[in-house]
Amino acid sequence: MLSIHNLLQHYIYDGTLPEPNPPGYQYIMAGNGIFIQADSPLRRVVVQIARKQIKGLPALQQQIRLKHPRLNGRTLPVIIEHARQRLDIEVVYHVTADMRIRAIATGTKASVEFENVPDEGVILEAHSHNTMPAGFSSVDNKYEQRFRFYMVVGNLHDRPQVAFRLGVYGYHIPLPLSVLFDFSNVNIEWDEVGHAQDRY
Repeated sequence: MLSIHNLLQHYIYDGTLPEPNPPGYQYIMAGNGIFIQADSPLRRVVVQIARKQIKGLPALQQQIRLKHPRLNGRTLPVIIEHARQRLDIEVVYHVTADMRIRAIATGTKASVEFENVPDEGVILEAHSHNTMPAGFSSVDNKYEQRFRFYMVVGNLHDRPQVAFRLGVYGYHIPLPLSVLFDFSNVNIEWDEVGHAQDRY
């Protein structure tokens, strides 16, 4: 039986990261703020969740290590084009490491009904905002509590917009799409909104 001590651990950073403890995660206090470290079969991350100067401790840099190849950038146009054909509803998608894309939920602009689908191996969860701008709502913030990547595609009646972030057990870190996608062979254009300027 797992206890809260096994799942949540707290460390003061001394220049060396502790070993991860999946399925739990660790809070790490460093000279430049508070970080969370989490590990899974799909990724290992150390990401900043609060910025604060703490004297006497070394600074820590964000780290995102995928345990699989980046997704083919053509995955994104497939999702955008599928959602464009359904501008009257919201669609939710799951993308797995083997490049399978599943539309797992559809609904009106106000509600979504989910199918009963397996959740294992999901790298990315995306949903459409049809003609509305791409962005994460307060409802998204409450719902998106897993350790995975999340994306919203919007403005689909015009030039598409894409918002992208990493979710780590309720913490949400905006990122550039290039963290997860390889766009070397993709020509379609869209506007990437709200991501961090950091490079990983």
